[in-house]
Amino acid sequence: MSTIRLTLALVTAGSLAFASGCCHPGGLLSGGPAAASPEGQPAQPQSSGGVAAGPTSYYSVGDLVLANWQQGGDYYLGAVTGADDSGVDVVYLDESREHLAPPQLLSDRFSEGVRVEVPRPETGESVSGVIDRRVGHAVLVTLGDGVHLWLSMLHVRATGADLANAAPVPADTPDAPVGEIGSRVLALWPPDGCYYSAVVVGVEPDSRRTVIYTDGTREVRALGELRPDTIAPSLTVEAGPEFAPATVVRRNAIAAEVRSADGTLAWHSLTLVRVPASP
Repeated sequence: MSTIRLTLALVTAGSLAFASGCCHPGGLLSGGPAAASPEGQPAQPQSSGGVAAGPTSYYSVGDLVLANWQQGGDYYLGAVTGADDSGVDVVYLDESREHLAPPQLLSDRFSEGVRVEVPRPETGESVSGVIDRRVGHAVLVTLGDGVHLWLSMLHVRATGADLANAAPVPADTPDAPVGEIGSRVLALWPPDGCYYSAVVVGVEPDSRRTVIYTDGTREVRALGELRPDTIAPSLTVEAGPEFAPATVVRRNAIAAEVRSADGTLAWHSLTLVRVPASP
């Protein structure tokens, strides 16, 4: 695999910052767990057909949830990948994974008007903002100083208190045409010649498009380097840390379940799912 670049988010006790010298795709959430109990309320059912008996039946495999990362009081977007009697398995956008008891989870509430904490790109300083728009793995946030900022939800967090009265996220709206701001696309990553999930967040004077990949990497791409996001059941992709050949079984906004050549099923963040260019 070619040498590529990664945006790394570091989560420490009460702060979120960018780290340099990284490579796309992937990342790592780090920092020790806090002893405090979550501030949010216990999760409520958000879909039918639970994955296990008891409280974990609130969630089905593939559901999007807000998970209390390491029980430190900060909630990040994750996808449910399984469950047992003790709790629910969650994968985050950077492929980090946790097994959490149901009280550490909330239904997906990263909707318009919700107060969140995000890193200011120039400094990595954690600042407050309000979600204005959400598309796929990306959100448009208005900061306290009026600045509008598109980010991957990898870099968005909220406390249970901020989420307690938030409304559930509505059903997805139809995708915008490829190239329009807010369109979900597959964008070329030139170092390896493959396509990764991205959202168009800007139009440049020369008609190229600014896109944000799932790991938060922001790049400018020609329109010819964008494709419709076709990651869907039966598509052949390369997935996982080794980018092994696989077939998509199902997906959501941030993750996909794939079947490898030997029949093994596994969930991966879309950060570790790529579509090879056509021969």
